[in-house]
Amino acid sequence: MKLEDLEKKYEELGQEIERLKKKEKKENIDWSKVPVDQPVLVRDGPDENWKKRFFACPGGAWDNGCTSRAGAWTISFQEMKLDPDAEPILNWHPWHGGKRPVDENLHIAYMMRNGEWAIDRAGSLHWSHDDLECDIIWYAIVTPSHLPGV
Repeated sequence: MKLEDLEKKYEELGQEIERLKKKEKKENIDWSKVPVDQPVLVRDGPDENWKKRFFACPGGAWDNGCTSRAGAWTISFQEMKLDPDAEPILNWHPWHGGKRPVDENLHIAYMMRNGEWAIDRAGSLHWSHDDLECDIIWYAIVTPSHLPGV
């Protein structure tokens, strides 16, 4: 093999490494920010097929396709990625306090100032801001397809 052929191969290899690094960065997910019950795909190695599950915690999903509402066990998987075919979970709206913005009977997901989130009926929540960790700072209307077990 000629020196110029080796240099060309070396350059191609370098380009491939850069491409893989960019891909890895693009797919790097901060799992601590992924909401519980987000649809994910999981597997225990590259030889396995991807299985549809719901996100439970970084590195773990609910067992047997259950969600948090089912009280199922969490199972660890070697690989996990967001399910690209899943319906978008929720359309989040920022909230700065005030009068309840939706009908009291709607179910909503909400995130509090402390980073925790939950789903409840809008009429049962405190919508004003009191500079507390439990103030609602984001909310989204939850449709029946988003509610586990419905």
